[in-house]
Amino acid sequence: MKGQFRFEGRLIPYWLHQLDPQLAHVYEEWLREKLPRINRLLKTDPDLGYDKKNRMMKPEIAIENFWFEHEAFIRNELEKLVPHTPDENPKKRREVIEQALGVEKNFVREVFMAYSRWIKEDPRPLVLWDIDDTMGKAYGSEKWKTRPCLPLLLEDLEQFYPLEMGIDSDRTVRETQFCLGMEIGELTTEEQERFKFLTHGEMGEIQKYLTSDQIYCSRLEEAAKLDERIDLLKIPQEYYEKYSLGSIDKIRIILWLTQQGKNVKAIDDMDFAKIKPQDNVFVDRETMMPRFLY
Repeated sequence: MKGQFRFEGRLIPYWLHQLDPQLAHVYEEWLREKLPRINRLLKTDPDLGYDKKNRMMKPEIAIENFWFEHEAFIRNELEKLVPHTPDENPKKRREVIEQALGVEKNFVREVFMAYSRWIKEDPRPLVLWDIDDTMGKAYGSEKWKTRPCLPLLLEDLEQFYPLEMGIDSDRTVRETQFCLGMEIGELTTEEQERFKFLTHGEMGEIQKYLTSDQIYCSRLEEAAKLDERIDLLKIPQEYYEKYSLGSIDKIRIILWLTQQGKNVKAIDDMDFAKIKPQDNVFVDRETMMPRFLY
């Protein structure tokens, strides 16, 4: 739920500290003990990290809270996920792990900051997430790998900045549903061949955060099956000159949803996400893409 934080394993609503003097003391002590790196900020912030106007946690505090609670776990997961090489040396591997952790920190920060902006909008946005190179990576015949920060990030976003979440990928809808662990009935012969490297439910840890009917395939031939009018949407000519065809396909889905009254945001590594930085998070290849999973 919006506006809650963890204290000794319990979820406590932030706004209660304004009503209960005892809880106010607990809240302040929790912040000062758990978040030593931002003591200076807290001492100069009369609201102690709580945005009273928008009734939510300030994103800078949410980010610090996230890494205080989860950095050790994510670092340990990176140790398992980053591939070993036959001739690697320990120092070089530590550097690779630190670089990967930096990528995760960049990604977490950008997403938290975006959600804290978007949640103030009316109507509440639908956030469409890309899958490959954003949520994780499946390379060739290898099993899907979720970037280690993602499940924990989605959990915190649901608590602090709850927004409707969907998927817009170039995977077919049934392929995405299959990987999320949804029941899709009997596979066709074509799907049996195409899904042979996939595992049912391999992205299952993501499913509970999704709105199940907001899963889209951006490829035009698939999108047109959803609504033939998608193929007729007018895309500005300059977009064809600036952006990849994959981006154009995703722009079509966003335009189609916008025409239905949806306030759509995107988190994606496709270059269309650069068009309106305030409305999208562009997963930059160098600074935010989980290339360490390759």
